[in-house]
Amino acid sequence: MASHINHPRWLELITELNQQNMCKYTLIEHKDWEEWHEECMATIEGESSFGIGTRLMQAFKLPTLFTQKVYDPSGRKIRLSLDDISEERLLQYCTKAQTIFFYEDVVVEGRTLECICDLIANVSPYTKVYFNIYISNAIALSRLMKDYPLYTFKTKRIMKGEPIKESTLLCIWDLMHSKLNGHPYLSAQNDHLMKRVFKSSLNRVKNIVSDDS
Repeated sequence: MASHINHPRWLELITELNQQNMCKYTLIEHKDWEEWHEECMATIEGESSFGIGTRLMQAFKLPTLFTQKVYDPSGRKIRLSLDDISEERLLQYCTKAQTIFFYEDVVVEGRTLECICDLIANVSPYTKVYFNIYISNAIALSRLMKDYPLYTFKTKRIMKGEPIKESTLLCIWDLMHSKLNGHPYLSAQNDHLMKRVFKSSLNRVKNIVSDDS
């Protein structure tokens, strides 16, 4: 989803993956994400708005909340919490705010949003909360809407299938710049997870990312 990726090489890779493997691979065009970004920028309410995660910090230039995540070998998050600075920042704001807007680009399991919702509900149950999301897993989104009926969840795109087991999403930006379990996504320490996604094409993915970085 990064604008400077070598687009033809990724399209070629996705085509080959779809031919070789049982699951379906889709490359989301950066233009689609940009449309969502522009729509969000038109609605941002100054101090009452927060981004979630590094990608949103780069794109929105908003106060940003960060999480601490630990994954099991299958790729599921087994432990997640806001880091200390983010938790303090959110606690200070939500105790005096009537409305808070959050911007998140990807929701797979919904654990990050769940963490934020629980914190706000515990300290400021009457605060109105709005989440504007680029792409959400349908099952995770349905659960969030059921568990937090007083909060509003809006998403531009939907992913189908059980989170992680049947459906997930990887951002090319993360493959190039972010860490998973304390190591770069495409480091040897994470090969056991990345092979679940890219199968025998993992080395080719590493070469494309290296050339694009």
